[in-house]
Amino acid sequence: MSLTRISTYAILVLTVATVLFFVFSEESRLKARWMLNTVIGKETWLATIYPNKEDMGVFREVGHFKSLNECRDAAQKELSRISVAGVYECGLNCETLSKLPGVLFCQETRH
Repeated sequence: MSLTRISTYAILVLTVATVLFFVFSEESRLKARWMLNTVIGKETWLATIYPNKEDMGVFREVGHFKSLNECRDAAQKELSRISVAGVYECGLNCETLSKLPGVLFCQETRH
């Protein structure tokens, strides 16, 4: 892809994100931030462990990491440290919305 095409694409995404951010709902602003993060390459991964895979209502956040691999490693080490056969997930650029406190919305999640 040429530099001109990348620049045109980035300008288009920035324009759409700006409109979403200032004109629409909180959910649209969240999507706009995700779009901007994609363009600028910002990644923040949140590691969450679930000690009992049969009860996903019990979980603990391990921390924030710069890469998916760091997130996975930290989650696996924490599960190993507490000696349980639980599961984990890593969420990209997770945020909460004011009307749903305590609920995380992530751009994507991986295991």
